[in-house]
Amino acid sequence: MPRTPDQFPGERIEEGIIFESGSLLPTSIGEVVYATGTISGSGFHFNEQGAVFGPVKSFLTSGTHRNLPQLIHLAENGPYEGFATGATLDIGPQPFPTASIWKAAAGQKIVEKFWTRNNNKTPSTIQWKVYAEDGTTLLATVTDTITYQGTFETSRTRAIA
Repeated sequence: MPRTPDQFPGERIEEGIIFESGSLLPTSIGEVVYATGTISGSGFHFNEQGAVFGPVKSFLTSGTHRNLPQLIHLAENGPYEGFATGATLDIGPQPFPTASIWKAAAGQKIVEKFWTRNNNKTPSTIQWKVYAEDGTTLLATVTDTITYQGTFETSRTRAIA
């Protein structure tokens, strides 16, 4: 049975991952090595199912994350930082819209939002669809199903596809 950390004050090797530079590639399945000067280049190398992958030189940064066409960057208020200017929004019908579509200046879809409404005009489902730069390739769909007590929202279930 493993011991708890309070029985071993100070840092233990099991509490972190230490990468030491070397020139060897990973040989065991599941091994990760930061190799320098290897034939395949410097960086992180992974041994997965007996095949070595790498080098991975950089991971996702805040700048590259911001530029991804992810729903988090688009839902509620449309495209902003990291997207080209000139996007337009079509929304309707009024006063209780059932669809809104953001399009790039060239007309490609960026993100769509659809509402299905109850008899009292409150949304019963809200669905977002985010598209790749070509405006036709669907990247993700998120659907919220909403329940109410009267006109007050009591719960929301989210499905991500």
